[in-house]
Amino acid sequence: MSVSDVYLGLRAVRAQRAVPRASVRHQHISDQPFVVLGYHLAGDRGAPVALMWGTDAQSPKSLVVPEPRNRTLRFEALAEFATDLCSYLDDPPDGDPQVVVPNPATANWLFDIVGRFTWNQPIEGEWAVDPVVPRAGKHLMHLGQEYRHPGSSTVLTAVGLLTQQYRTGQSADDDLNLGSALGWVLPEPGRSGRETAIQLEEGPPAGPVSDPSWDHNRLEPQVQAYGAAAASSDAEGVRVATVVLRAHADSVLSVSWEHVWTVVDLMRSLRSGGRVHDRRLQDVRRFQSHLDRMRDGNARFSSRPNALAGAVRLSIAESAQADYEAGMLLDDPMLLAGKVAEGSAVAGRVRAVNRTNKDALTLPNGKHRRQLRPVLTIEPALDAYVTAGDKLRLASDPSIHVEVRSNTSGGAGVTGSTGLVELTVVRGANISAATARLPQAGDTVVFSDVGPPEGYQPPPVPHDVPWTHQLPEDDGASGGHREDDEGTRSAS
Repeated sequence: MSVSDVYLGLRAVRAQRAVPRASVRHQHISDQPFVVLGYHLAGDRGAPVALMWGTDAQSPKSLVVPEPRNRTLRFEALAEFATDLCSYLDDPPDGDPQVVVPNPATANWLFDIVGRFTWNQPIEGEWAVDPVVPRAGKHLMHLGQEYRHPGSSTVLTAVGLLTQQYRTGQSADDDLNLGSALGWVLPEPGRSGRETAIQLEEGPPAGPVSDPSWDHNRLEPQVQAYGAAAASSDAEGVRVATVVLRAHADSVLSVSWEHVWTVVDLMRSLRSGGRVHDRRLQDVRRFQSHLDRMRDGNARFSSRPNALAGAVRLSIAESAQADYEAGMLLDDPMLLAGKVAEGSAVAGRVRAVNRTNKDALTLPNGKHRRQLRPVLTIEPALDAYVTAGDKLRLASDPSIHVEVRSNTSGGAGVTGSTGLVELTVVRGANISAATARLPQAGDTVVFSDVGPPEGYQPPPVPHDVPWTHQLPEDDGASGGHREDDEGTRSAS
């Protein structure tokens, strides 16, 4: 946990309500997202009990599986959900698909469990299911990959949106309760955020696991009633048990349904960061590539990724995460202030600017020459923990690269320090005509170790299994079949 995060948490506790963690929104919010909530059987994640979904906050659709362990009933019910999901994703409104779920647990269940057991179901033979079910399963598998792609807005969780934007006065684990986190952010009139959170925490869970008392008092009796009616061929009894169970499920899921849409509306009211649009364009391109594979019949997913596929995916994720974090820091002064508080960035007032300084450089051929390398002297507002040789970039103009020349601030551990950091400009303003781009004495500046990528830089995708992914007996020859995994193939 960072210094700034601890500080904000203490502020939230003192104020008894959440405080902003970011000054802009870092995720795209669709005009018409597809919201999904659901419950599964407590002892069987592959047995859906209820689902609620839709793109209209006022008109959700829902279904229940009156006997979740019955395979036929399970896939008949899922076909209804799958039809709407495919209708939305096959032709997304304005080409802007987005799925929103309440929490990470629902995302993991929906993509890793429901998607995995539906995408390759047979559509012919004894165990055939409606063809829309495996089609929806392939969509869910791709959405699972998007959910784990840093910076993607194709899949969002309501608690993720809240906690990225606000710091509550409770623990990160408590923030996973959607009602509790929302209570800190939007307290009820006359109540503190903490009081509202405690009240909402007692409400029904957002899923995918339902409340044990609900299972015992509502779910179990109706499942038994359905089973008895089905065994005696009592059509009316089957209908009544299904209707009653659906009413029970709707009554609890509708609470979280309203919470999710409250979060969506809240996020829409916030200003978007400058780099959100570009990241969203990348999301759309990846999704269009997925649709192309669906159309061509080439959307395939590995049941068990091999070592090379895992290494490739890790490399892509690390590169995307670095770009995402850099973009957020450059978009958001509050996040950048966190790095300053940690001492990994330099923020302060420019004491002096030497625009004519030249340093002796050794060329690759061994010859020496002097090159213009202006020097900035910064009086940091906080101790900076940078050392000579560290590379930084000017936050207001990341094309200007500097190298720490010296640091005599308290962060360097210097006793009786004068509190100055000297920076040498090594790129971006190393000709006389460009030195005008540099800040002037008296300006307030921030230098950090982040900046946007300069030009297209594909992630370093390995072509052989790296040693980190090899078993002791593996010589790296069994590289694997990257073609079997659409996420790996499309990203590489």
